[in-house]
Amino acid sequence: MAVTYQMTFPEEILGVLRWRKADIERSIKQELAIHFFRMERLSFGQARRLAELSVVDFIEALKERNIPLHYDLADYEDDLNTMMAKGSA
Repeated sequence: MAVTYQMTFPEEILGVLRWRKADIERSIKQELAIHFFRMERLSFGQARRLAELSVVDFIEALKERNIPLHYDLADYEDDLNTMMAKGSA
């Protein structure tokens, strides 16, 4: 299940962030995912799914921001279950 929210951004803010309108939703999801992972509010697997990134791409996004990786067995099992459910493993 997903929840949809509508947000309004001043054009000047989008300009400062250098986000194109077509990329706003993706960018917000990624930034929120990274923020909540860093604050330890979301697990690696939860944050990666929110960001809609692969494991490798999410690790790279964290590395670009110098955010340490805290990925434990529960995160691995969560990712493995997600891949099994999608038929990827």
